[in-house]
Amino acid sequence: MILINFEMKNSSFFILLVCCFVYSLADDYWDSLRITYGDPDDKNKTSFDHMPRHVIEAEYEHWTLIDDQCDSSSSMMFRGRRYWKGNDSATILLFDKNGYIAGIQTSVPEDVKWTPSPTYLGNYILNETNFFENHLTLTAYFVNTSIICTGRTREEFEKEGTGTDLYIQSGPDPMKDYKMIPRSQDDIKDDPLWGHGKCFYKMGQHFWRNVAKTMDCDDFFPFCLMYNKGKLNAFCFAINADVPSDRYEHPDLGEVKDFIEPVPDCMYSDPSFQHTTSLHVYLSERIEDDNC
Repeated sequence: MILINFEMKNSSFFILLVCCFVYSLADDYWDSLRITYGDPDDKNKTSFDHMPRHVIEAEYEHWTLIDDQCDSSSSMMFRGRRYWKGNDSATILLFDKNGYIAGIQTSVPEDVKWTPSPTYLGNYILNETNFFENHLTLTAYFVNTSIICTGRTREEFEKEGTGTDLYIQSGPDPMKDYKMIPRSQDDIKDDPLWGHGKCFYKMGQHFWRNVAKTMDCDDFFPFCLMYNKGKLNAFCFAINADVPSDRYEHPDLGEVKDFIEPVPDCMYSDPSFQHTTSLHVYLSERIEDDNC
């Protein structure tokens, strides 16, 4: 454990920030939170960018509070205290009551013409009106939503790291509408809804939900999973629109073929798929070179 003191310039006191760097022999220990795939040799500062895992660290790095979804006066569409940086809704971090990381979101304005099927509206994609006017939001949690508004202890965070499991919110009630993702690749392979995609350098073995050659692109599931050496340690948000933000990746159709198998025919015929947006989220500090 390393203790770091940050002096606040306009204050006469110090905030003690506890940053716990826990190194575990377990391959599936989530010891980090990083976002945005990029060329490892590129000087782009957003590539593999480390996200704060405690609210004190977040505030020091100029992340600001959007709302507290543990406050009984809110509609509580989600769980946690939501923070963003620079008013960029591409990345929203969720922290629990005690300030520890609990999840991540991406929120996209409807005016970018992202028009998913009604199958997903009100389910995995939630339409925000109270907090972001006419935004569509995707949410993933790293701990069970039942503990977010009570919070983890420092000891639990040290033991569990970034989280215990990956939960994808699948409806308007975060307490019951979620899908827990298997942490073992052997288990996800047993689920017929998740298809085996492709392995990609410094990403992992991709799995996509309900991808078929003859599918309708409006039914494209907006998440992917990535396994490294058989263990879940990354995932992605995937959006069929061109959404501006330095946080996002913008692969062209030729690059999409490197991740998805089979490639749906609609990606060639549907103009909306000429522009795609994704955000890779890494839960481990270790990004292997030959990770599949």
